[in-house]
Amino acid sequence: MQQAIFEGLTVLYRAHNSQAGCSELCQDASGAKEIRIRIRNPAIQKEVLAQSKAHLSVRLSQGVLDLLLPWQEGQTLPAWLSATQPSLGQRRDCCLSLLAELIGFPVVPSLIALSAATENLCFASQRCYLHLLPKLSVWRSGITPEQMIHSVAALIKEILTANLSAADQRRFPVEMQLFLLRCDLGAYSQWDSLQQDLAALPEELLPADWFLQKIRARIEQTATRYAPMTMRIVAACLAVAALLSLVGTYRIWENNQNSTWRGMPTVGDQVLHQEEEGAQ
Repeated sequence: MQQAIFEGLTVLYRAHNSQAGCSELCQDASGAKEIRIRIRNPAIQKEVLAQSKAHLSVRLSQGVLDLLLPWQEGQTLPAWLSATQPSLGQRRDCCLSLLAELIGFPVVPSLIALSAATENLCFASQRCYLHLLPKLSVWRSGITPEQMIHSVAALIKEILTANLSAADQRRFPVEMQLFLLRCDLGAYSQWDSLQQDLAALPEELLPADWFLQKIRARIEQTATRYAPMTMRIVAACLAVAALLSLVGTYRIWENNQNSTWRGMPTVGDQVLHQEEEGAQ
């Protein structure tokens, strides 16, 4: 571990102050801003000292363990969403940058898990950062790396879905639906699987008329598949219709023939007017 200069810091903002400790936004003499995590709980101090990497700046003074971490200027999540109106691809890329920052971060899993909240997100230069302002009052012993990844996955889900309407959510591509389902089930326990599924998300949501396009495509596919059979059925129907029409026409002709008067028939060789003359 490397001893840092903690003196001369001015506290600008203090968050989550409790008996266990607090987080502070500080400014040094040059005007640079830094985060100072102040830990008073001996159990948390022991965990941090045992798991932190060597290049983390720490100081133990008067029973308080101080950690000095970088601060990044940028927009909050609501401000970024309002100003950018990000596409799914832009949300995805910011989440990937957040993962890249956290994977190599020297802080222990519990501090990341306790800081995984949307109000601690910062967006700048098409990247996303997580300010480590942990809520130490809810710390518990034994927070594992897997639980930390679960917390980060839930945070990423918030970034991907924030400010999307119900209509937008119905346009989620299958990769997005799978990712959100795995987040809800707590299926992510490794950085690699989380990063891989996140990188697989497409650039945009499905088109607004995707459902109609899907139905049209299925109709076209069905028509193409059954076209020969359909043509045979249509031909057979037309043939039957033609035959029925012919039969109907014949019956009409036959009825007309039967109803026509053909004059008075002769009986043998008798001629009526000759019989009348003989009678006279």
